[in-house]
Amino acid sequence: MIKFTIVNESLQISRGTTNVLFMPTLYIGLDSLSLYEDEPRVLLFNIAQSPSFVVFEGLLSDCTDANGTPFTLNSFFSFVSANFGTTNSPSNSGTSGTTPYKLISTASTNANVVKASAGNLYSIVAIGQTSTIRYLKLYNKATAPSVGTDVPVMTIPVPANLQGAGVSIPFSIGVNFSLGISLAITSGSADANSGAVGAGDVILNLTYA
Repeated sequence: MIKFTIVNESLQISRGTTNVLFMPTLYIGLDSLSLYEDEPRVLLFNIAQSPSFVVFEGLLSDCTDANGTPFTLNSFFSFVSANFGTTNSPSNSGTSGTTPYKLISTASTNANVVKASAGNLYSIVAIGQTSTIRYLKLYNKATAPSVGTDVPVMTIPVPANLQGAGVSIPFSIGVNFSLGISLAITSGSADANSGAVGAGDVILNLTYA
């Protein structure tokens, strides 16, 4: 089995006693589409180079966390969200490291505050668990958005798949939200859309500082 371990802000990939990769997490990107093949593959690349600069490729079924627990699709996305594309260098908030945020959608527009002050967003992992596409909307706002009235600064489609399909987006230098970070999840893509989604339609993991 291939073990994934975080060591001093770097990803160590090892097979037995042999190190396969040791690389700062700040520079690691994930090709999420490879995880939805008939045999899900983990395909990592160096974001300082390009998506074609592959640094690791292997079957998801061969990969475990630092404790030797085999990854599932969802647990691997959570691992990526918490670790890839992040660093413990000082952020604009004056603190170190990133903070994880998790949301499992309720039967609503899921208007929530992630951070009620200025901050940086470092990664997004959003998994769809319904037959209908959903839309994650991010707002530069320190309070919960007025969905359908406030204009999001980012709108991200979350793919539809009853078995779980998603997006994984690391931001190596962070996306700045000058007022605060808030979000909603809606059934339509338009800024003015305020359609509610269902309970459990989307599982969302963010990292921010």
